[in-house]
Amino acid sequence: MRLPLALLPLLIACGDPAATVSGAAGGVTFGETDHAYFGGPYLVISPDALDCLDLAWVQRSYEDGIAPTDGDARLLQFAFATDAVTEGRIGVGIAAAASATVVNVTSGTATFTRAEGGFLDIDSVETETEAIGTFEGLAFEDGTLSGSFTATWCRNLRN
Repeated sequence: MRLPLALLPLLIACGDPAATVSGAAGGVTFGETDHAYFGGPYLVISPDALDCLDLAWVQRSYEDGIAPTDGDARLLQFAFATDAVTEGRIGVGIAAAASATVVNVTSGTATFTRAEGGFLDIDSVETETEAIGTFEGLAFEDGTLSGSFTATWCRNLRN
């Protein structure tokens, strides 16, 4: 039996989402997780079982104390200054090419802790498929995070 060529991309297996994050910041301890997504200018890693459909609320910045979602959510969010996640070594900080924020929403209370420095290395990006990379030395006022990820594309992460 011959398969139509149009089905070939559906049969090519891509990596499952996964991330390993060492450290704690913003009141969140990460560890290993299967919840890593990218899309638009965002890369998101969560220790919680968040689905892509649950992430439409993600934005570049948040208003302190105001929960951006009705549900509980804990995540490390990278936001690029450009409109897309791009390959290369990127400085992370408040006025850098990318920002990193630990978002912690619990029982309607939200805290947002922003990294003051660090580096994000995006090794590869396959449009609407996956992004692979590492990050190191993300310095927050209450901790430091480092890790690696294979993130799956998420259509709900937009500009």
